[in-house]
Parts: sequence; C-alpha cells; structure tokens
Amino acid sequence: MANQTGRGGLHQHNLSQVLQQIFNNQPISRVEIAHRLNLNKSTVSALYNELDQQGYIHEIGAGSSTSAGGRKPMLVKINGRYGYTISFDLGFRHLHVIANYLDGRIIFQGRIQLQQHDLQEVLHRINDQIDRSLAADTTSKAYWGLVFRSMG
Repeated sequence: MANQTGRGGLHQHNLSQVLQQIFNNQPISRVEIAHRLNLNKSTVSALYNELDQQGYIHEIGAGSSTSAGGRKPMLVKINGRYGYTISFDLGFRHLHVIANYLDGRIIFQGRIQLQQHDLQEVLHRINDQIDRSLAADTTSKAYWGLVFRSMG
C-alpha cells in the first residue's frame, strides 16, 4: 500500500482529526476545533465545509459568545443518521448482534442461538443479518463493520 505523504496525505490526516474532534467533543465549534488541533481557523473551516457537504456533520445552532463578546460560534455534531455499524459477538452457542447509528443509538440488537458450531452456519447467520439491515436502511450511507470476539 502506498504511503500517503505530501499535501494529499496531510489533508486526509487533518480531515480525520477534525472529524475525530467533532465525534469525541460534540457539540463543538470550529474555533474550538482549531484551538484543540492547533490548526489555522481557515484550514478548519475548509475541512468543516468539506465534512458538511459530504453529510458527516449536522449544525445544531449557535453557542455562547465569549465574555469579550463577538459572534456566537455555530455548534456542530456528528450526523448520527449518516450511517451505521453492525457488530457481532460470537459465543460458544450463540451469536449476539447489535446495530448502532454513528451517534451510538441502538437500531436493533439480538441473540441468535447456534444449533451447530459449523463456520458455514455462522457466516450464513451473519450475512442474513447484514442483508436484513441493508434492506431496512434509512441512513444517508450504509456502512457496516464486523467486530468478532471469541467467547471461550
């Protein structure tokens, strides 16, 4: 895999850092993001606008101005309906499944009893859950991630 260096790599790194700040500190303003990441305000604004155009974030209104006055900052949070994750926890006789919006809210969760310990059965059950969630998808983008943890 090619190493992302140069201007494109730096842009992607900064974009990821801004998105991470929004996710971990929501609601947050552009000024606060610039302060936390030690980036120029215009750089953060450009990255912020890119994330907004792609639908990752959602503006929720103006925050409080500082004691010195000035313009009230616009607060932003993650667009929780942009996508979702599906996680699976494989146990000895069961398969736990949970789907979450990006903001952490649960879409569905359940426990599936496994009749056999056959890998093909487990993979069939996982694919079935993924197909069901894709059919019922109401988010902007459909992303899914698998997290397996063996329960011995």
